[in-house]
Amino acid sequence: MAEFTERHETMLQETHDAAIKIKTVLLGENGVKGLCGEHEELKHDYYDFKRRCILVFGVLIGAGVLGGSGYAIFQAIIQSV
Repeated sequence: MAEFTERHETMLQETHDAAIKIKTVLLGENGVKGLCGEHEELKHDYYDFKRRCILVFGVLIGAGVLGGSGYAIFQAIIQSV
């Protein structure tokens, strides 16, 4: 069986340090958001924006703005052919 040498210990310590850095980048440290926290914030902002867009389109369709405009464009295309 292979012996555990100083070289192995150094490699193990370097791997441990790299894992700590990766964890810090992903999860953050000392109140600073990591990538996971920033992703959650971005996800929240995206769904909020999506909800508002659906609401605006719903209001425009309900008011007949989009439906009437679409019908008028459709009629203009048919008449030009």
